Amino acid sequence: MITALFLAVAPTGSQAQTVSNGWFSGQQYQQFYNSQIANSQLVPVDIQATVFEGQLRFNGTLAPPQVGGRRITWATHHGLSDQQFHALNQSYTAQGHSLTHHQRYAQFGYIANQGIWTR
Repeated sequence: MITALFLAVAPTGSQAQTVSNGWFSGQQYQQFYNSQIANSQLVPVDIQATVFEGQLRFNGTLAPPQVGGRRITWATHHGLSDQQFHALNQSYTAQGHSLTHHQRYAQFGYIANQGIWTR
């Protein structure tokens, strides 16, 4: 199971743009994602997972920073069981975050969830 957390503070974007232009393995997407977040302070607004030719692949949309914009906190997780997802959703909601993206998908015989929360 793949589980990851990215928690950061970044400026909001005025419009989202797709910065990944292909489907990556989990490791490739994680490297790409980390480089985009670190170098550009982008905010994740969407992440998609699919199984293609027997391999789990990821693609996502990140929003560019808005100069002078409101700063937000965000968190994203993937590879979560339903129970893990619901527990995190309750925790983030209690802290004032909103679930802005959720995908539930079948991953090699089990169900996985990923989500993005912002505040």
